[in-house]
Amino acid sequence: YGSKRHPDVHTPIHPYSNTPIPPYTHTPIPSYYYEQIDLGHNYRMTDIQAALGLSQLSKLDEFGSRRKKLAQRYDQLLQGLPMSTPWQHPDCDSAWHLYVIRLNIENAGLSRRQVFDYLREKGIGVNVHYIPLHTQPYYRGMGHRAWSMGQKQENETQRVERQTPNARCYTPGQGMFTEAEKYYQEAITLPLFPAMSDEEQGNVISVFREALQQ
Repeated sequence: YGSKRHPDVHTPIHPYSNTPIPPYTHTPIPSYYYEQIDLGHNYRMTDIQAALGLSQLSKLDEFGSRRKKLAQRYDQLLQGLPMSTPWQHPDCDSAWHLYVIRLNIENAGLSRRQVFDYLREKGIGVNVHYIPLHTQPYYRGMGHRAWSMGQKQENETQRVERQTPNARCYTPGQGMFTEAEKYYQEAITLPLFPAMSDEEQGNVISVFREALQQ
C-alpha cells in the first residue's frame, strides 16, 4: 500500500528508485520500521482467496472464542507489570485481531526498543502496530509535523527520518498528534492466534518478564 523497505540494507530508500539514500545511518533500523512514501491502492482479493475465506467462516466462532480466551489470560497473567493491557468497553466484544500492550517506559526504566529487541532475540514474534500516519514521509510532505516526544526515547526513528526526502518537515518537540506519538513510543503487539497453546503463551509471558528485568 505504498510502503517500502530496502531488501538488503536497513537504510532509508528513495521513493521512486528504491535505492538507499546517502548518507547511510549508523543506527540499526528496528525490524518494525517502514515508510509510506506514496498512496497505494485498494486491492481486491482473487476468486481463489475468496473461496478460501468462505471455507474459514465455519471456524469463525471457534477462532474468535480462542482469541478471546487468550486475551483474557494475557490480562490476568500480565497484571502487576509496568504496562497497560488493551481496554475494552464492557458493552462491546472485541475480535482480538491484535493484542497490543503499552509499556510504562518511566516505571520500566527501559525503552520500547530495548524490550522489543530482547523479545525478538529470544524468538518471540512481537511487532508494532502501527507507526502513526502523520509521521510517514508522504504525509510529512504535506506539512504534517512529527515527534513531539523529542530526543529522549526511540530516537533511532528520528535519526532515520532526517535522511529522508521530506526531512524538512521533521520538527522534534512540535508534533501535531501527541497522543498518537506517545502511543507509538509505548506499543508492543504480543503474539495471539487461534492455534496458540497455553504453553506457548506462557513462554511469551515468561520471556516478557525477563525483558523487563534487563
